[in-house]
Amino acid sequence: MLKGNLHNLFTVLLAVCDTKVKNKIKAFPSFKEMDKKLDYMAPGRDNQHAKHNKPIAQIIFMGLYQEKCQNIKEFRDLYVALHKMCTELALRSGRCKEDVKAMLVKEAVTYPIMEQLIKAVDLVEEEHHAIVFLYKVDKQKYGKLPEETENDILQNKEPFPKTVCDLCPVLAR
Repeated sequence: MLKGNLHNLFTVLLAVCDTKVKNKIKAFPSFKEMDKKLDYMAPGRDNQHAKHNKPIAQIIFMGLYQEKCQNIKEFRDLYVALHKMCTELALRSGRCKEDVKAMLVKEAVTYPIMEQLIKAVDLVEEEHHAIVFLYKVDKQKYGKLPEETENDILQNKEPFPKTVCDLCPVLAR
């Protein structure tokens, strides 16, 4: 049981590391031996545990809520790390075609080029996660601000913070 938990912990930690950190880890002499024993999830790499890792990552991410003792920065860092892990596992959410079309129409882009489409999809996903993050913060800690912000979203009032990082200072006021 402990070995399995340690394996899962290593999987999660490696998944949320950036390329620079992953390269440092891979540079350790013992990494090659450890790599043979571990079957972690990395993009483009076969993984016998992928069918298990993906739903577990999704469950963890969906069940994440700010704890009473957690400040907004700690919660944001955890949320962003788990979102990155899900992205590494090819679990993407908020990439809605209709929202992308609406964004492009709002910007008067009739025939977008691939670069514009990619940027629009990424922006729609970031805004989606800002809204999800808002629903996951401790509502008692931030009083009516999450509810007011939620009402602003529903009434299409601008400007609404479009990223998780932009939303945190608004909540921290």
